[in-house]
Amino acid sequence: MPSFAKFDASQIKNKVILLDIDGTVIHDGHDEIGEDILNKVEELRNNRNKIYLCSSQEDHYRHRALAKFLKVEYIEANLHKPTKKILKLISKPKTKKLVVIGDKYLVDGRLAKVLRAEFVKVGLAASVKESFIRRIFYKIDDLFNDLLGG
Repeated sequence: MPSFAKFDASQIKNKVILLDIDGTVIHDGHDEIGEDILNKVEELRNNRNKIYLCSSQEDHYRHRALAKFLKVEYIEANLHKPTKKILKLISKPKTKKLVVIGDKYLVDGRLAKVLRAEFVKVGLAASVKESFIRRIFYKIDDLFNDLLGG
């Protein structure tokens, strides 16, 4: 499965995108954003999409800085995905469809189901320092995606 930086975004046009942060856009807990991520976000923006960064983690200072750097909006709330309350925090015209892009079916995929949105699962922006437990969690998540989401 291609990572966010490498997935084909050409068909995502004129939509509202909820874009997961950790594991999708950047490595969990890191702040470095590569040129390939900047290019992918720019491609999505150029396709007339409205992009919101969202996370269940409450590191708002870090997330605001990432959103500013990527030139997108950040949903700043102490909400844990999946929840419909996110819809109250975004501007979504009725004519635009909602898309959730993330690396975890059990979190981002369930968010898409709750919001009746399209889910685009991308590969993990993994760090070579990922713990054994985290890698096992992602394998289990992939299994759930294959059984329930795909």
